Amino acid sequence: MGLSAAKAFVAAGASVIVIGLKPETLKAALAELGKSVKGVTGDATKSETIAEAVRLAVESSGRLDGLYNVAGGSGRRMGDGPLHEIPTLAGPTRSS
Repeated sequence: MGLSAAKAFVAAGASVIVIGLKPETLKAALAELGKSVKGVTGDATKSETIAEAVRLAVESSGRLDGLYNVAGGSGRRMGDGPLHEIPTLAGPTRSS
């Protein structure tokens, strides 16, 4: 989801900073996204990684206009299980 979103942002002309947990996957993503995209290796759930990405965005573009985050979407570290089973504010857990 993150790579697809980054591709859409690049296609729309946005300056993009991506975060990758593993150096090798970040390198592959940057190669696919093009030379205008910059990246930060780190855990997007950690404040220091986000601070570095924001710093890089401001340094390279002069500002930060938006943020799109798909890190940790299922909440499995919190014991919530698969994404389709996470309860919502709108109602009970959906089963498959």
